[in-house]
Amino acid sequence: MRAHIKRKLSLWVLVVYWIVLFLGTTLPSDKLPDTPSGDKFNHFAGYAVLSFLLFTWMRFRKGSAAGEIKLFQKSFIIASVYGVYDEIHQLFIPGRFFEWYDILADINGAALGLAVAFIISRTFPRFYG
Repeated sequence: MRAHIKRKLSLWVLVVYWIVLFLGTTLPSDKLPDTPSGDKFNHFAGYAVLSFLLFTWMRFRKGSAAGEIKLFQKSFIIASVYGVYDEIHQLFIPGRFFEWYDILADINGAALGLAVAFIISRTFPRFYG
């Protein structure tokens, strides 16, 4: 696939996913299905995908592997800061609450998403090429 197509596609996937993530965290709690593990797994998985998509878009945008560690750092910081923002914004949603454990799940999920991106970038370097 051509580089500019990968860049555009990765940006669109990131934007659509981020909108869905935001809308999902904006729903009042009575509109959400009950999950056996509470919402911690949802936070963990949601931010794993977010950080992976952030890194993927930044990596395609950069076009080379040079400076890849900085892209991992930026992706982690953006996803983690957004996780904190997300919890703060839930203070204003009926039935939603600020929880430190949700932030912890967001940060750990972001780290896992970037670990997956790291493994893919080392195992399949052409994926980001």
